[in-house]
Amino acid sequence: MTINITTIGFEPSTIILSPPAQQLVTEANVQIAPPIMGTFADMLLQGILFSQTANFFGFRDTDGSKNRFTWLVILLNALCITKSAQNILICWNMVIANYCNPDVTVLLIAVDWRHYSTGLTTAIIASLVQSFFIYRYWMLTRRRIICGVTMLGVAFSLVAAILVTVYLPRVEHHRIRAWSLVHFIFAIAVDTLITGATALHLYQQRPDMRSTSELIDRLVRMTWQTALPPTLGVVVTAVVLETRPIELTHLAFNIVLSKLYAISLMYTLNTRNEMRSERASSHEASASTGARITVTNIHHNTGRASMSIGGSGTINTNGHAAVHGRHTSATRIVSFITDHPDKLHSPPPLGVHVATPVHRSDSTDVEMDSLEKLPRPNDDSDVDREDWKDKKRIA
Repeated sequence: MTINITTIGFEPSTIILSPPAQQLVTEANVQIAPPIMGTFADMLLQGILFSQTANFFGFRDTDGSKNRFTWLVILLNALCITKSAQNILICWNMVIANYCNPDVTVLLIAVDWRHYSTGLTTAIIASLVQSFFIYRYWMLTRRRIICGVTMLGVAFSLVAAILVTVYLPRVEHHRIRAWSLVHFIFAIAVDTLITGATALHLYQQRPDMRSTSELIDRLVRMTWQTALPPTLGVVVTAVVLETRPIELTHLAFNIVLSKLYAISLMYTLNTRNEMRSERASSHEASASTGARITVTNIHHNTGRASMSIGGSGTINTNGHAAVHGRHTSATRIVSFITDHPDKLHSPPPLGVHVATPVHRSDSTDVEMDSLEKLPRPNDDSDVDREDWKDKKRIA
């Protein structure tokens, strides 16, 4: 059914608009819709960021790193909340406060600092995250040249964003476009260089041991995964801005860039904490379930030691052990007993322990406490590569 509004007493309104305002109304799908859609996506990503922040503070602090990065997480969340509030305010002014004044709406980006500073707030958050990844690379490699070059790139990118903010109120489109392109190019270069350098360094550090090699592979994958979303976001924003300079479509991508950078940082911290927690839990489980070898008798003449591994057995100087009648292969002999018999009583008291890891045929790693409080191996994977000499551990 068609209703003729003139027959029921209504008359169409006549509004005279300036050419820019008329363009804003007729092309609302590329002038008004992008900031609104970008804000919707920004709020969704803000929820993900809140969840990641809760996970960060929920992890057990195994090495003190949580206290070291707590200020960074708090600052990052404060900046992202401010950015979300800015996006909501922009949408409010465009479609609520000035819904009948398109002439005012089209000028807000040039006269209201809360509107034309949106690119600068994104650049500040991106610079903070990029600086974190440069610091991470510095702690891994201590390479001054790459770190210095990337920090200069971060500085140039931030300066270019500041110049864009300066030229926006002056409506100097050619300079705005030029400095926006400079900002995006430096941002892409920094992300690509620091990600590639970090991944290459980690890959070069891969050892022959399977467990550590898998850990390095996981770190390499995490490096690329965290860098890919924000880098792609910058590339898409730059391409859209260059191909459609008179539209606001690029704002939809620019608005979410800050959250993509923030999520990449939080994902890195949470994955790092997760791997450290898994490693700590694995060591605790190994310590709590591993068998203990107790030396109960030592024969100084033959070099034989009676012991118990959850039972009884013997360790000989030829490097083999017999436990409950089962022959197992020891990775190292109990050299401290044979080399320093004078340190022990004859017969020794019950409960004397020797700091020697023994690898049984059933793949059970056995770790004994130290008689002389000698240092323990840092990792079970180091057992095959170490030896004891004169109460010192040598590789």
